[in-house]
This record gives sequence, C-alpha cells and structure tokens, in this order.
Amino acid sequence: MKKSLLAFICLILLIGCVPMYPIEELGVISIIGVDAIEQGEIETTFNFFKFDPTGKEQSQTTSTKANTVKGAQDRANLESNLKLVNGQLRLAIFGKAIAEKGLITVLDNFTRDPKLSDTMYLAATEQTAKDILMTADKNNSIQAEEYLFELIDNNIKREIIMRSSFREFMHEYNDPGMDPVLPLITTENQKPIIKNIALFQNDRWVATASQQEGFFIKLLSSEFKAGQLELGILKEPFESDIQAKANNNNTEQISVTLSELRSKKKISLESETDLNFRVKVDIETRIMEISEKIQIEGKEQLNEFEKEIEKTISNKLNDLVAKLQEINVDPIGFGNIYDSTVRGKDLTDKEWREKYPSINVSFDVNVSILRHGITE
Repeated sequence: MKKSLLAFICLILLIGCVPMYPIEELGVISIIGVDAIEQGEIETTFNFFKFDPTGKEQSQTTSTKANTVKGAQDRANLESNLKLVNGQLRLAIFGKAIAEKGLITVLDNFTRDPKLSDTMYLAATEQTAKDILMTADKNNSIQAEEYLFELIDNNIKREIIMRSSFREFMHEYNDPGMDPVLPLITTENQKPIIKNIALFQNDRWVATASQQEGFFIKLLSSEFKAGQLELGILKEPFESDIQAKANNNNTEQISVTLSELRSKKKISLESETDLNFRVKVDIETRIMEISEKIQIEGKEQLNEFEKEIEKTISNKLNDLVAKLQEINVDPIGFGNIYDSTVRGKDLTDKEWREKYPSINVSFDVNVSILRHGITE
C-alpha cells in the first residue's frame, strides 16, 4: 500500500514538472516531409496548425535542416513563435533520395516517440517531400493538411491503393518473407496526386509499380470487398455479339470496367524442392462499363466473357510476378507461405532473396459475373 501511494505521488510530481502551454501557443504537427540532403543531413518539412481564439484553425508549413527529425523540429521551434508539438501526426512523406537510401533509421526513431501513433500513414514521392508539402500549402483551393491525409485515407477506403500505415510498414519490414509498398505522390497541375506505387526491398525503395500492378499486388496479398478494375480483353471472341460500333477504332481489345469486385485467394507451396507455388483466386464482380455495345445472352456467352477476363488476369499476374522476381521484391508474401510451410528453422532474409527469383507460380483464376446486359 505504501509503495502504491509513493508511486502515485511520484506520478503527480512528474506531471507537475511538465511545462504547460496555452493552446493558442501550440503548433500541432499533422504532416511531416523528410528529405536526404548533402553531408548526411536531412531536411524536414512540417505542416502544422494553430488554434485561433476566433474559432479558426490556420495551417502553416515550415522547413529546417538537421541530422535528425527531432533536431529539425527543435530548430523549427527557434523559427516560430509557436511551440511545435507532435500528437496529431497523421502522415509522413519521404522524398526519393532518403527512400532509396533506406527509411529504417527515421522509422526506428518514430517507434521511440510515445506521442506518435502507429496508425499514421506513410507515403513516398519521386520529387522531394518538401515540394509536395509546399505545393499543397500554396494551393489556395485546398487545405494542405486535410487534403493530403484524405488523399491517402479515402483511396485506401475505396480500395484503390493498399493500406500504408506505419504499423504495416514495420511489420512487413521485420518479416523476412515480405516487403512493404507505399503510395507514390507526385504533383500535377499544382496539386498533389497519387500516381504509382513504390516497391521496397526491406526499407529501401528499389522500383515502381503502376496503379494496375498495385491492384494485382493487393489481389494476391489481401482481399477486395468492393474493388474496381479496368481491363482490356480480346475483341475477337465477341465480334458477332457487338451490336454497333461504339468507338471508331480498329483496336483488337475491348475495355471492360469491373465494379463491386470481391475476391478471395489461397496461396500454397506445392513443392519445397522445386519451389512451386499454386495461387487460387476467386472473384465475384459486376460489369460497370464496356467500350463496345454487346448483348450478352445466355450462359454460354457469359461463360466466354468470364473466361476471357480470367485469361487476362492470369496473364497480368504472371507478368507481375516475373517483374517482382527480377527486382527481388516480395510484396505478396510468398516467403511467408514458404516459411510457415517448411518446418525446421526460421527463414532469413538472405535465404529468401536467394530462393525467390527461382520460384515457380501457377495461377487458377475463377471469375463470376453477377450482372450483365447491354453495356456501353
């Protein structure tokens, strides 16, 4: 009892030692951008908001240089009349130079800050993170902090990009059988947008994937509940079903947009010796749009449509895995499957990097179209 009382008193005393600031004197950091610059220094850009007694919140952006993010924050305090504090950090953006060098030093320091949430989002850019934040700040049509956060958050919720939280990145980094991915932000018409996907080998950005390739990475590593996908399938099997020329072109493909896409996948190691994997993917979806006016009547025609979509997706998945093997990046988690299937010793990153380029993957894709008709 005495020990508990003593601990409680010490806690009260400690709380009393923490300096208190009126809320109007605080700059609450919501987004940071981190860039590698010369001589081992990093440049950190802070987007923060301050509370106005009139009820308005004002967003500001500032940038400073130091050897660490915390050091840059201390210097930023010297350049502001506000006390910059963490506690509301929702997004960290990393420039190309530091992402290619490796993020783990910065992220390790993040783990030591109890005020930072592991649910905050991470993103990368081919430009500098400073460019992205300053462009958003200068665009009077958007509020930088809300826009950048919602750019990531809304696209994750709509299943257009994969989840990219601090927690997911660190989990995949620490797992020798899987690599992280991050959304890639760029600027277009003086406005930040998500362009592609950054592929990481451990903590280093080594290659870029298109948005469609990002869709297929998620298809193999997770599940869709209401996804959307645009594909090009061969026109030839449906020439007799095309009622009228919707487009004045002679392309050999029909563009199909699939919506409300639900998927399930199962990856199994078929042969430990030959490194053979089998991937079964089941998809239920609806057709939102077709680039030609086609009347799909009867089960036979519907099955032919499903068959062509299955072929196209299988080919895309084969191309994706070949690309990932060439750059030795495993965002799908084949290494996880191998490690959990093969008993004996824990898989190391070095061992999987040696095995991964030699794995063989076969795909069994099954597509079920839930609604069809005349679509244009």
